[in-house]
Amino acid sequence: MMKITILKIRNMKARGILLFVAAMIFTSCSLIDFSEDCIYPGRLEIRPDWSGLAQGDTKPPVCNIYLSTENANPAIIELENDTVIEEFPAGYYSVLAFNTQGLENITFSGTETAGLHTWEKEGRLYTPQVPTLYVARTDIRINSFETAVCRPVMRNAARKVNINIVVTDMDMDSDIDNISGELSGISYQYSFSTMDELRSSAWLAFNTARSGDNSGSNVFTSGLKVFGVNPDKNKSDKTDNLLELHIKMADGDAYTKQVDLTDIFKGFTARVINITLELRPALLDMEVVVTGWNISNEEDIEL
Repeated sequence: MMKITILKIRNMKARGILLFVAAMIFTSCSLIDFSEDCIYPGRLEIRPDWSGLAQGDTKPPVCNIYLSTENANPAIIELENDTVIEEFPAGYYSVLAFNTQGLENITFSGTETAGLHTWEKEGRLYTPQVPTLYVARTDIRINSFETAVCRPVMRNAARKVNINIVVTDMDMDSDIDNISGELSGISYQYSFSTMDELRSSAWLAFNTARSGDNSGSNVFTSGLKVFGVNPDKNKSDKTDNLLELHIKMADGDAYTKQVDLTDIFKGFTARVINITLELRPALLDMEVVVTGWNISNEEDIEL
């Protein structure tokens, strides 16, 4: 099991543990002789870049910075300020940054993976939406007696699936009260090494919010935050993406309709996908049709 040294940096004051490790490394080195066989310290300035914070998200109160090198065990800096400057032995370092404080329904396995909680209900495995998790990964070289500046660019770990349901040709005595849904093939595991989803599959249940457009049609929308949707549909054990809609009428009647979105999600590795469906109520039944979709790498896309 990987041994990790944990440091808490507050108010720009360094803890003694790194200094102790550095002192052990430098014991045999003379700062007067400047021996080529010795490793001398340099300074590391860490300043996470939060310019990619999604609309509506707030910057996490604490960001964990993991530094690893071949010459020492990994160390963690729990960064509560925008910037920290600390002394480290000179060398190459891999830097991994992500937040954990206050996140619900998610478990972290060191610096390897993050996994959403799952539960079973009526023969289906379910998972929740991804919380506000931001991740960055980069490399940095610290030179002796110099200051290296590290600005890991924090990126939202979640992809966005925007679902837009337009109710047209209303030919029923009762109005629609609400629409909820379930989407299958949702990944609930995340890899910090690839900064992407790991192959896993569960159902995600969601509600929609109702609005109206200028034509008078009813519009129901929902934005889902997921690690991924298992885009590789060419494997023999491919995971289908089925959208199941539960439509409740104002008079108490209820309908369930299912539409296959597998081909739409095939190869989907962008940050955002927008899917528009038409719900066409009739006297005895309802029809659901996909009328369009598009993908984008922009985090904030209006439906």
